[in-house]
Amino acid sequence: IVAMLTFILFIFLFNRVSAGSLSGAAVLPVAVWLTSHSIPLTVCALITAIFIFFRHKDNIKRLLSGSEPTI
Repeated sequence: IVAMLTFILFIFLFNRVSAGSLSGAAVLPVAVWLTSHSIPLTVCALITAIFIFFRHKDNIKRLLSGSEPTI
């Protein structure tokens, strides 16, 4: 829920879905750890976040250059 709320907040703040996806992925492992204190679940969340960042590498480049399209 925390990652989803972060995703929605960043979409509204920056008007870009990729920014929402990346921010949600960034908070996911932290939120999982804080709510479960489970190392295996946190590792799975971290792997998922890394995969999301890897898949969004082109979006990250466009975000940094300011050419990422808005919604």
